[in-house]
Amino acid sequence: MLIDAAAELVEGLARGHHPTYGVGSMTCSIYDTAWISMITKVVGDQTEWLFPSSLTLILDQQHENGGWIGHGTETDVILNTAAAILALCKHRGESNTADLNDRISRATQFLDRELKAFWLDASTTLPVGFEMLLPKLLQLLAKEGINLEFPARAMLEKIRAMKMARVRLDKLYEGHKSTLLHSLEAFVGDVDFDRLSQHKQMGSMMASPASTAAYLMNCSTWDDEAEAYLQHVVLYGAGHGSGGVPSAFPSTYFEYTWVVATLLENGFTREDLGTESLEKIGQTLEGAFEAGSGFIGFDDTAKGITTLNLMGSPTPASKLVTLVDRKAKEAHFRTYAGERDASITTNCNCLTSLCASPDASQHVDVIEMAMRYLCNKWNTEPVGIRDKWVSLPCFQNSLDTNRSANWLPWSQHLSSLYPMMLMTQGLMSGLDSWGRGVLPNLPTEVVVDAVTVAHQIMGHLLRFQRDDGSWDGERECTAYAVIAITRIASLPTVKPILSHINAALERAKGFLRQYLNCDLEPEHLWIEKVTYGSRNLSQAFLLAAMKCTILPAPPRLQELVPPNLEATLKSAKLFRQLPMFSEVSTSRIDISLIESSLFVSRLRERCLEIFPGRTATKEKHLAYIPFTWVAGNELHGRPLGSHILLEMMVISALAYQVDEFIETSVSQLPPEAIARLHSELDTLFHLPATPPTTTPSLFSSIPLLGNLFTPPPTPLLATIKQTLSHFLTTISVLPYVQTAPPILQSNLRLQLKAYLSAHLTQMEYNHALSLQPNKHTLVSPPSPLYDWLHTTSGTHTAGPLAISLFQCLLSPFFIPTPKVQHLFNSISRHLSAICRIYNDLGSLNRDREENNVNAVNFPEFEGAVDIKEQMMGIAGVERKMLDLALKELEKELGGTKGGKVMKGLGVFVSSADVYGEMYVVRDMTPRVKQT
Repeated sequence: MLIDAAAELVEGLARGHHPTYGVGSMTCSIYDTAWISMITKVVGDQTEWLFPSSLTLILDQQHENGGWIGHGTETDVILNTAAAILALCKHRGESNTADLNDRISRATQFLDRELKAFWLDASTTLPVGFEMLLPKLLQLLAKEGINLEFPARAMLEKIRAMKMARVRLDKLYEGHKSTLLHSLEAFVGDVDFDRLSQHKQMGSMMASPASTAAYLMNCSTWDDEAEAYLQHVVLYGAGHGSGGVPSAFPSTYFEYTWVVATLLENGFTREDLGTESLEKIGQTLEGAFEAGSGFIGFDDTAKGITTLNLMGSPTPASKLVTLVDRKAKEAHFRTYAGERDASITTNCNCLTSLCASPDASQHVDVIEMAMRYLCNKWNTEPVGIRDKWVSLPCFQNSLDTNRSANWLPWSQHLSSLYPMMLMTQGLMSGLDSWGRGVLPNLPTEVVVDAVTVAHQIMGHLLRFQRDDGSWDGERECTAYAVIAITRIASLPTVKPILSHINAALERAKGFLRQYLNCDLEPEHLWIEKVTYGSRNLSQAFLLAAMKCTILPAPPRLQELVPPNLEATLKSAKLFRQLPMFSEVSTSRIDISLIESSLFVSRLRERCLEIFPGRTATKEKHLAYIPFTWVAGNELHGRPLGSHILLEMMVISALAYQVDEFIETSVSQLPPEAIARLHSELDTLFHLPATPPTTTPSLFSSIPLLGNLFTPPPTPLLATIKQTLSHFLTTISVLPYVQTAPPILQSNLRLQLKAYLSAHLTQMEYNHALSLQPNKHTLVSPPSPLYDWLHTTSGTHTAGPLAISLFQCLLSPFFIPTPKVQHLFNSISRHLSAICRIYNDLGSLNRDREENNVNAVNFPEFEGAVDIKEQMMGIAGVERKMLDLALKELEKELGGTKGGKVMKGLGVFVSSADVYGEMYVVRDMTPRVKQT
């Protein structure tokens, strides 16, 4: 049944191709329909409406609230309603004037409410051309007596002015190709339409019914070719004669390449799809490539190369290499010359195309570039990845052809699942090529990063699958997720959770199966000027999702399985005991553990960069530190990218290493030397940053040097100072620290000093406790317990230091005002106090054996019989204060960026809580102190 349906789909595409106008299945647009409904034509001595059925459709689609809702996006509603009101105004004066006036009045009131609720600032992402289209509609409505003012209008006009400052409309008269041609309705009254006829292609203005309508209404001489194009779109577009038209027609190359490639990539064979139909499609694509000198549009070129190679027609991808922007801060495939923001989906499609081409081995450097770019994009903005509002390149040389009548000038997607699917396809294509030996010189770090990103995408998708098996309750989105998960599931690192993945895929296919034989309106997930759907694409993704299966990976990919994976998975037993994960499924814990294992080697490398040497504790902490961050991130919906996660893992690991270094090396100094070191902490920031090579490091303990009170050789203190100085300096010059606001850099320096000072102070009081006959209660405590928890003891946990570094990482998203800094410090102190209490509870026996000062050694606990209950009570108070500070900070930050900071802080708090809960279950601190 699947094969028959796929063959029928492809055969329909091939059969439906018009020799002049191509093919297109994009759904109808109220916006474009409104524009063509305004066209009049003089016939004899009469002026007639060219498309009266279009007005009828507009009237039928008006909602009872007065507006034209479309498919629900805010900008859709505004553009649809504004264009429809303008169309009704143009038709006033006819026999039904009273009805039209009532409709216009209700629609205007509705639009006024929508505009007043429309929020806009300089960072708002708008659909393609919105900032040009809406101001013109408002201007034209004003001429009809409808004046609309709203808070966002000033910003809208400002954004339009900024765009127009970069536009040379007169260049259009010289034959210069531009995306402006797709939206000429935005320049009514601003350009001489009589001088634009040279830009017609098969009668259209860059495949846009609205733009073509504006041209036809505003040129002084009637253009039969433009009329013929619009008549064809009305009859053969998705409206099928109803009067409705799509936002773009035709979309031949877009639909040919997306449909055929999607089916062939996911289990269908050429024979399944019909060789005769594929031959027709192939001939059309090859002819287009030849006419375009190897190009048929940015995404269509990449997808076209992939399609032809999948169809068995070897097609090199060398033309794509010319699209690489190597001058950019981060090299990538550019969509068009002079673009401001790179397109993620374009880079995904180019990567997939390169890997599918017969000349892939000749472009290892470009494939590496694309994989790095995509991984970095995911690592800096996971889950929320959205593609740019893609627009048509300004054609140059051989690109200046008549291709625009057959490919989409731009198209974007509402769902983040779509770029996730494309990213999966691109990265997995690169990994597969590496595994097959096609890319033998691909750097290991790129390969590992790609595997990590693939796992993170899979983890995110699996988490947000609904109980009915779907994603977002939508057929097409569910198909994207199934295709992505199936592709990732071929990785050998996925094997431990394969049964869970198979169950998830079966549920998803069960959801999709019920729609296989249903002729439903496609979901409006794609974005042009307004949102749209495509029946052909929707059907292709549905069939591909039902057909795809997990295929075996090349044997070489087995090298990517971390050697510690099996041991890491065994730790699930410990984590399932923690309250935080009591309601988290075993599969989710396992997914986080697998992802965590992929960080271990990079974490070790980063630590070794700071302090070379060998660890004396078998790196046990490296086995669970990644999980605390990965799992915390997963619990909060993965707001933090891998870059931030890795940096925080490094700080967490170094905190353990510093603790070990202090206990195994610094502790060997006599008290007077420790006091001297304590007094000279400031000087450590100014010592040479070069790490010692034959001296103690955080990864090598110093041999014991006799009795603790015997003065050590002079070099020992110097080498300890050099090691600590290297630690301080390395942290201080981290790139994200150097780019943080000065106040955050200054605070970090203070926290670094306080952190080491806390360690030395703790040592001094440990020594004092060891000299007491009574080892249970400090005779001369340094302060009340409250102060100890919020200063020395809390700082000793490295929590305040970590949160200071975390602020530097998140500094692009907030302004460090005095109140914000105060709240961050409050959060830091309450959280570190909680961690210290949990730590002290878990290490109570060890601390007694080693004479380490514990919270229970303070006089407040003297005579207490319910120590654990009292300590948990104190932790509860600190938790309430922490929650209060978090709520206050959320209020203070506000906005979208503030939301990112708070989500990140949520991960930070959860990660800290994992440590605390682990300490209660098991003392995680290595017993390295010599007794």
